[in-house]
Amino acid sequence: MCLFSIGAIIKTVYNLANETKPYNEFKLLLISSASTVLFTILGWIKLYISTQLGSKSVLMDAICTFATSAMGGALMIGLTVYHFTKLWFLDGVVGLAILLFMFGYGARSLWKNRIVCGKS
Repeated sequence: MCLFSIGAIIKTVYNLANETKPYNEFKLLLISSASTVLFTILGWIKLYISTQLGSKSVLMDAICTFATSAMGGALMIGLTVYHFTKLWFLDGVVGLAILLFMFGYGARSLWKNRIVCGKS
């Protein structure tokens, strides 16, 4: 999760620095809408499975899935705002905040597992 978020943060900062604007808004809106709905459903399924199994790794995967769903939602909102106001960087900034959360959560999980493994 940490490596994924670092790569995505680099790509997002690069796109924000180069003022990369969205293209083909309608197709992106359809894809982000579908992904938001599907990843939300998948997240709830994974959350249910993690509680039934008592699995921390499935719970962590569910949180990643919810973060992906939030990114799709941010893209939908960003595209809608861009269509009406030409404010192009909104989805990138929200995505950056979600990626920083994912990095922090992954680093926290690594730190906790290191401590647990060290005490064993």
